[in-house]
Amino acid sequence: MGNYIKFLFAWLWTWLAKRRVEPSTPVKFGFSFVLMAAGFMVFYLACLNAENGLISLFAFAMGYMFIIAGELCLSPIGLSMVTKLSPIRMVAVMMGIWFFASAGGEFLAGKIGKMMSVPEAVQNNAIASLPYYATILKEIAIASAIAGALILFLSPLVRKWMGDVK
Repeated sequence: MGNYIKFLFAWLWTWLAKRRVEPSTPVKFGFSFVLMAAGFMVFYLACLNAENGLISLFAFAMGYMFIIAGELCLSPIGLSMVTKLSPIRMVAVMMGIWFFASAGGEFLAGKIGKMMSVPEAVQNNAIASLPYYATILKEIAIASAIAGALILFLSPLVRKWMGDVK
């Protein structure tokens, strides 16, 4: 499914650019967090409607589809912007900082994963452990939505700072 979504986004940005309505890079960054929030909210809602402690395959696929779409609004575009906005003599350093930030995100993901661990008493009970997972999924969705809204709110200012860089 990931390759289909990549193709869809590659086509979408090109199609929008030809019509001169492609969103700016800061708006795409904001969309990435909003889409991630949507994915985690799908997971959370699936937990609320789970039968026998299991969520449906459709909900699982839809949640990941939103998260993959959000990643595609951030990663390739972010790498491009680092090279376009960095002073020529600093491009390599700035790319290193971009990848270091990615490593920091992976570290944070590990910490969030640790927070999702359930008490030993319910580890082998899907029904009893589901509320623990649902709570953290909801918190991730809310934090992502807030971050996305903040980025979208600040995008006109960031776009102004970017000057003529597209």
